[in-house]
Amino acid sequence: MSEVGASSINLTALEERLVDVIWTDQPDYPNDTLIVMNTTFTGATWLSKLENIREQLRGRNADTIVITALDEVAWTLNLRGADVPYTPVFRGYLIVGLNYATLYIPPEKVTQEVRLHLEADGANTSAVVRIKDYDTFWADLQELNNLSTGVWLPSAYMLCFRRQPSNLSNGKGHNNSIGQSIRQSLASPVLLTKTMKNDVEAAGMRDAHIRDAVALCQMLNRLDEDVESGRQEWDELRVISSLADLRRAQPLNHGLSFPTIAGFGPNSALPHYESNNVTNRVLNTSSLFMLDSGGQYL
Repeated sequence: MSEVGASSINLTALEERLVDVIWTDQPDYPNDTLIVMNTTFTGATWLSKLENIREQLRGRNADTIVITALDEVAWTLNLRGADVPYTPVFRGYLIVGLNYATLYIPPEKVTQEVRLHLEADGANTSAVVRIKDYDTFWADLQELNNLSTGVWLPSAYMLCFRRQPSNLSNGKGHNNSIGQSIRQSLASPVLLTKTMKNDVEAAGMRDAHIRDAVALCQMLNRLDEDVESGRQEWDELRVISSLADLRRAQPLNHGLSFPTIAGFGPNSALPHYESNNVTNRVLNTSSLFMLDSGGQYL
C-alpha cells in the first residue's frame, strides 16, 4: 500500500488483472512461426548487438538487463513475428547478462530454424541465446535478486505484453520484482541504438520506399486513367483490394503496415475511416479522394 501525497487517499495493488476478468472471450494468440532475418537485411548479427548491449551494461556497472519492448526483442535477435496485427513482432522477453542471454517465448514458436539461428543448443556462453518458456519469465526475474549485482530495467519507454500469467506476476510489474538496491531504471539502450541505421538498414529503407512507391504509382495511374474517362468504375473497396494486390506483387513485400484508408467525398474527412459495404462510395471527379496506406518489406 502506498500513500498518495499528503492526502488521505491510499492505493492498494491488486494481483488480479481486471481486464482479464471482464474480457472473457479473448481471442487466441496467432500461431505463426517466427521469421529468421539474416544479415542481408539486418547488416549486423544478433551476437554483435548483444555485445553492444553488454558494453553499455559495463558502462553502467550493471551485469544484467531486462528487455521487454517487443520491437526491441525482435530487432536485437534478428527475428520477426506476427503476434500483433500489422507489426512484425512476437510475444517475448529477453534477459541479457554479461555471459549469457535468455529468450522467453511460447514453446510453439520454437522451431529448429530458430534454435539454429540463436545457437540455442550450444554451451551456455555469451555466444548462445538460451530459449525458455514464456511463462517462466516472471519466476526467473525474481531469481535475478540472488544472481545479479546490478539489473538494468527499462523505464519511461517500457512496453510489456498483456496477459502475463497471474500465478507468476505479482501484479505490480517487473520493476517491483527486482530489489531497490540492485535496480537501475533507465531507458533501454536498444531504444536508441536501433534508431541509428547501419548501411544495410538504410539501404533497405530506401529500397522499401521505392518498391512501395511503384505499387502506389501503379494504383494512382489506374485511377487517373479510369475515373475521369469513366472507362471503369472504381469504389473505395476496390481501391483497397487492388492496392493490396499491387503491393503483394512487389519483391520482399510482407503485407500492409496498417489497414488502408480510402475515403471519397464526405468519407475523406472522417479520421481513421474504414470503408465497408454500407459506407463504400463510388469515385468520380466531383470531390476529394483521400488515400492513406503503407506496406512492409523485408
